[in-house]
Amino acid sequence: MGGLFINYFNDFGRTWQVYVESEAPYRSNMENLGQFYVRNSGGERVPLSALTNFESRSGPEFTMRYNEYRSAQINGSAAPGYSSEQATAALEEVFKQTMPREMGFDYMGMSYQEQKARQGVPAWAIFGLSLLFVFLILAALYESWSLPFSVLLSTPGCGIRRIRGAMAAPRRAQCFLSRVHGAD
Repeated sequence: MGGLFINYFNDFGRTWQVYVESEAPYRSNMENLGQFYVRNSGGERVPLSALTNFESRSGPEFTMRYNEYRSAQINGSAAPGYSSEQATAALEEVFKQTMPREMGFDYMGMSYQEQKARQGVPAWAIFGLSLLFVFLILAALYESWSLPFSVLLSTPGCGIRRIRGAMAAPRRAQCFLSRVHGAD
């Protein structure tokens, strides 16, 4: 005999599940059903064993659910030399070949995040937001709305001059870079 899930409640900063079930010694044997009574339509107490027929069955301790559907969780990792994208593509291909069309799959956790990242955010959105945040940080640092513009507008020019200098004197740039990185 098992229990029946009632609801959740929050206490001590955690969420707890509420189950109704009898104490373990009273639900361990089917013969104990005679100790439980229900009322009939006449208001008299009737033992539960008189109304039911029980048989032992084995089954899973719990069944996993995802989006309210019964599910099975598959944990895996890519073999050495393969990316997680290649591993998930292989799993999807095997799933499509072996499972019926009525079945589906979805991702959880890190795999879900990787799938969302593959769908991508446009580069212009990332670049624009990063410029906005840098501008706001510089505005807070300099306590001015106009000074961050001069910093942001001069930075690309410095980068272009650095690249031009490296292209004009490749030998000197190579010596400089080798000294910085500790190579001979």
